[in-house]
Amino acid sequence: MSSSASRSAGRIDAPHAKLLAPTDGTVELLDEEDVRIFTQFWAQPKHPSSFDTLHVSTGRLSSNAAAALEGYLRGPALTVPFEELVIDDAELVLGSRPSLESAFAGLRRIDAVDIKGAGPRARNLLKSLQAPLASVVLEFLPLERDPGRSDPHARNPIALLANFQATLESLFVCGGDITSAAPARYPKVLSVTLRNAGLPRTAHLVQAFPALETLQIHCSPTALGEDVAALDAPRAANLTPTSWRKPLDHVHGTLSSLFVLHLQGGARGVRVAADMFTPLMLVTVLADTRPQALALEQLRLEHVADITFGALMSNPVLRPLDTLELLVELDEHAGMLTGLPRELDAMINALRVLRIRSFSLTLACTFSSGQPRQPGAVPSYSPEAAVRDLKFRELADRLREAVPSVQNLVMLLVTHPTRSPESVVVGQCEELMAYRMCQIYSAVPA
Repeated sequence: MSSSASRSAGRIDAPHAKLLAPTDGTVELLDEEDVRIFTQFWAQPKHPSSFDTLHVSTGRLSSNAAAALEGYLRGPALTVPFEELVIDDAELVLGSRPSLESAFAGLRRIDAVDIKGAGPRARNLLKSLQAPLASVVLEFLPLERDPGRSDPHARNPIALLANFQATLESLFVCGGDITSAAPARYPKVLSVTLRNAGLPRTAHLVQAFPALETLQIHCSPTALGEDVAALDAPRAANLTPTSWRKPLDHVHGTLSSLFVLHLQGGARGVRVAADMFTPLMLVTVLADTRPQALALEQLRLEHVADITFGALMSNPVLRPLDTLELLVELDEHAGMLTGLPRELDAMINALRVLRIRSFSLTLACTFSSGQPRQPGAVPSYSPEAAVRDLKFRELADRLREAVPSVQNLVMLLVTHPTRSPESVVVGQCEELMAYRMCQIYSAVPA
């Protein structure tokens, strides 16, 4: 930062000093006063830019403020090598002045964009932008608020980001829809995340992102519906011979999303959130992917204590498995059938058939705090008390005895109302998700 910038920063109030001398490389414009101070200061040629990220979060601007921002974008900003441009409520910001779209689109030195609340104006910006973007984060307006929703390509990132086919490496889209085909191809993209997405056509993903390594997908509940049987038709639409040339490195998604996607090419690591848990759906997804590492999340104790879980562990689709991670949520119904210790033992017995090297079990308490009780009444069974009294290390010992092939083990108990987080860690576990959770909860044993 230049000495003149430092002196100028000292003459304004502290909340605005960060606009002139940002300590983290980010200038965030929150309101019109920020825009006025920022554009006046950085418009002066003698001030070299000391920031690499511009974050516009002002909402709709007045005519004067929008004109000032446009003046900066068409002047001094053209010489700034931005690492990232962030625009919140993009339709409001860009709607402040008709020519703001082209002013932002005129920036040529940007590595990444993060646009939230994207609608017609943001789409126009992206279609006009010629910067060599390597990363795009794009969150669309809710479907019911998007005037362009009737256009099949309007929310399709493959069609919308065609200017960046040669440079794009990473893509995160919320509210997108990849049901329509688009001719664009992104040979450098290694990571794609689709959240709250429409039901995608797998063939379109394969054709657009041939070098993909990591895929995260969470389809919109509205698109999926609530009936498991309704997923058969969209899955059938993805039963094509098209697949990636090599297995994906990592796939993460809801069980229903992965079931619909039908990933025939396989994946080395699979992380599944059990939004619609049925053993048959899970077996189908595992038969598609044949993972070496599997993480199952959003499980309930009844899922892993049921006889069908034992059948799943014995299924041939798990023969390649080397690593298994389970995240089990313990709610107010946990252990109601036969008691917590017996249901945990049933889970351990189901795991005996495995020949895995690494295993983790996270027990996360989600007890409801508002359960009505009669004054003075003591329930015959209390999951909260059962977990409080659980002999956690003995549970770990029983698991190691049941599955002697396990060399790396993480056991973690968290979010109990009265019991502190507790963990057991054996071996080299740094790559396990549960070990990272141990660090978050400060529960890594000394």
